[in-house]
Amino acid sequence: MFPRPWGANSASAEEQERFTWENLILHFEGHRRGITVSDDELERQINEFLKGNKQTFTRRGDPDAYQKWVKEYIGETPDLFENQTRYLVQIAKVRDLIWNDVQVTVTEEEMQQEFLNEKHHVGGEMVIFDSREEAQAFYEKHKSRRAWEKMKAADRKKPEKERRVRPVSTMTLEAYIELWGIPKEQIYAFHAGEIGSVAPPMPFGSSQWCVYRLLDKRSGDLADFPKERDRYREQIDYKNRLKAQRAKIDELIASANLKVFVDRDSAAGGS
Repeated sequence: MFPRPWGANSASAEEQERFTWENLILHFEGHRRGITVSDDELERQINEFLKGNKQTFTRRGDPDAYQKWVKEYIGETPDLFENQTRYLVQIAKVRDLIWNDVQVTVTEEEMQQEFLNEKHHVGGEMVIFDSREEAQAFYEKHKSRRAWEKMKAADRKKPEKERRVRPVSTMTLEAYIELWGIPKEQIYAFHAGEIGSVAPPMPFGSSQWCVYRLLDKRSGDLADFPKERDRYREQIDYKNRLKAQRAKIDELIASANLKVFVDRDSAAGGS
């Protein structure tokens, strides 16, 4: 029902289950710490929800329209909807409290690394595989420039939907590290390669692999770093704080000693 960042209506069943357990534990932690949600906080959140759903009225401004909309659009009573909203706001306040409590440091090395991650770019073309073994076998056969060009020429003759070689737009190394899941050392080695070279198999997302040919690259210069230093300090502080917050939440979940007695699949099957 609620979109991210507080809800999980677009998540898989497994993600929803993890999200639900985490929220229940954080909600209990909120009660343990005496964290409450005021009527004004509830009002603000519900009004944001209404605005996000293109409604022009507010909860207090037009109670009749608000109650009618909740019943028709949400399919719940206003009391139940408000209880759910209060639950999520309380959890968000616990997350904020943990965020503010964590202590992090930012080093010069981290800031410079972040700078280069954003300033270094690579682009080219690749072939995608479902397993590392397939990608490795393809790489061994086509890692020379001559073999790649021969394969690519044959690929061009196929109907477009059957072609294997895909162009890759020039992107920052940070995008490859964070979105594709390529290890930092591997993408930096690729960036250092010669134009036209073919790299060993790299991860492509969570479950696939690719063999990537380098056709374009740009390089950052640390001489330009000082004028952007403050911005990178803020970025690293945010990233380190996010990691520290996640670690604290994971510690809290572990300390709850959660035990699941009926798994989701069994419950769905009625056993």
